[in-house]
Amino acid sequence: MRKLIFVCLGIVLGMAGVTTANANPHSFVSGNGSGTSCTFTAPCTSVALALLVTDSNGLITCVDQGANSGNFSVQSFSVTKTVTIDCAGTSVAGWFVTINGAGIVVTLRNLTMHGLGVATTGIDFENGAALFVEHCVIEHYEGGPAIGINFAPSGAAELHVTDSVIKNKGDGTSGGGIIVKPSSGLAQVVIERATVERNTYGIFANGTGGGTSSVQIKDSTVANSAVNGISAYTSGATAAITVDHSSSLLNGGSGILAQGSGGFVFLTDTTVMSNQTGLSTAGGGGIYSYGNNRLSGNVSDGVTPSGAIALK
Repeated sequence: MRKLIFVCLGIVLGMAGVTTANANPHSFVSGNGSGTSCTFTAPCTSVALALLVTDSNGLITCVDQGANSGNFSVQSFSVTKTVTIDCAGTSVAGWFVTINGAGIVVTLRNLTMHGLGVATTGIDFENGAALFVEHCVIEHYEGGPAIGINFAPSGAAELHVTDSVIKNKGDGTSGGGIIVKPSSGLAQVVIERATVERNTYGIFANGTGGGTSSVQIKDSTVANSAVNGISAYTSGATAAITVDHSSSLLNGGSGILAQGSGGFVFLTDTTVMSNQTGLSTAGGGGIYSYGNNRLSGNVSDGVTPSGAIALK
């Protein structure tokens, strides 16, 4: 953790002399870069620097394997404008990214984000209109309440996760892969073709923050969670999850959990297998099935779904 503090301090000091005037619609980052213009012919050394000189609605591209190190072990920065960061073909030593800007739309594409085993959050969404996480690997944010993607907007917002892997998050009692916990408004979440493995909690819609969550999971696998695989929990606002053509497997708690009177999970064409408990409800939560799912091989299959929904 001491190393992380020095790294972050170094980034802040390194940016102290950089102008904040936007100039580039497209900026470039290279491990061999220098200066602060962040152009193709003169790339800068970190995404943090590139953000300072990239126009709103602009693009930041990583151009080589060292593009994300910024001459440090990790990068920690906040995104406050609409921007796309694309690092196809490069790798990342470690990233800690905060999304915090009213109305902004941020895309993180082709990133390999490694948490270096520390207890923190990979992507922390606090404020904005939408976040797109595309073709990313987010791994090894371990210890304490470490989270891969913490989607906790302060108002209505969207999260889209596609073709991504989120694994090895938390210490076995806290933390998780994807946590959805809005403080107000409606959080609309679409998770498609994702693998969420070996986290404390897999995908967790938590309504205790005060906002409403609507989560759609399609063509995805949630497996080997220390506690629950897919869970909707609330003490007030609605937290609803639809699971379509997906799997919840080998989880240490429940494969599917719906807890609280506003907690709902809808299952269609989904496999729930080899969990400690297949389906669990508590406190008035409800699990609903379209009657085309596979529930077997759990230590206990758990509850019968609250009601069958006809296929149409």
